[in-house]
Amino acid sequence: TDPVESIHAEQMAKHLHEAVARLKPEFREIIMMKHFQEMSYQEIAEVLQCSRQNVGRALRHARMIGVSGRVRNIVSDEK
Repeated sequence: TDPVESIHAEQMAKHLHEAVARLKPEFREIIMMKHFQEMSYQEIAEVLQCSRQNVGRALRHARMIGVSGRVRNIVSDEK
């Protein structure tokens, strides 16, 4: 294992944890489903028994505080 990659992965994990931890639980759950489980808006809505519009609103809220974009960037860097 490359030590530089290991340090980079640790830093990414720390930033990710901090970003997601700042969210209210309901937003955190949606971010996890969207970005980690790669679920569609419709799938998330079905699981949470809410409308697709509410899923979209929650993701927009997360983007407004800068969390969703950071999560998306970190997740795509890891792939």
